[in-house]
Amino acid sequence: MKQANPIYLAARLWTRSTDVMLSTHAHERSLERSSIQPSRVREMIAAREAVLLPWCSRERDADRTYHLMYDEAAGQFVVGILANGSPADPRSYVVTVLTRTQFENDVGPLSPRQLRAAAARVLDEVSFRRWESEEFAGTSFRRRFRVISYYPRDDRAEGTPPAHVVFQNAPVCAEFADEHSLSNAGAHPGFWDWYRREAERVGLPVERVVAIRIADTHKVKLDLAAELRECPCCVRRASEQNTH
Repeated sequence: MKQANPIYLAARLWTRSTDVMLSTHAHERSLERSSIQPSRVREMIAAREAVLLPWCSRERDADRTYHLMYDEAAGQFVVGILANGSPADPRSYVVTVLTRTQFENDVGPLSPRQLRAAAARVLDEVSFRRWESEEFAGTSFRRRFRVISYYPRDDRAEGTPPAHVVFQNAPVCAEFADEHSLSNAGAHPGFWDWYRREAERVGLPVERVVAIRIADTHKVKLDLAAELRECPCCVRRASEQNTH
């Protein structure tokens, strides 16, 4: 198993085959290791509701990808392994289902970002926040927001997706995002100054940008017209610094 770019994996996977089948072995392991119905395991992977993890492998002449799912009823995570199609058989097969422990024994701990993304896809907002406080109780992590800018490719062929650039660690306080929604992140003080600096750093042709998304657990459309707001978290932090 080796690490791989999930964007690259997704492009290869879903352009090659969208016909996902469930093997007998995967059916049995799903019943044994989770409370998710086997048909739902297949459906979540086929519909891209599972989180595509940044690892791949090759076995028996088939590329394999790994898909993280949250089992709400059992309160645990499982990983479905998908053997991707070949010229001889373009279908893809879920070949087995692993527990979180089994998968982490091979690759190490899953990141908070990956766990949060999988849980957020099946839990409502209230349940998600409750799960989050229980999962990460006693530990601290910073929610890291990423911004994705899309623009046309110079050599864009009909039907191909636009080019994109990802900026990590957008300067948005989690408290602000929870109160005003992540789509209004542009209203956070300093956001657009940061975006301009990042664009200049990588040479992003901002005049050609056709869409901007911001993501925590999943991507949402950034409201470009959101009016600037004061951030209580930033004000409190500045006040604390001034008292020291």
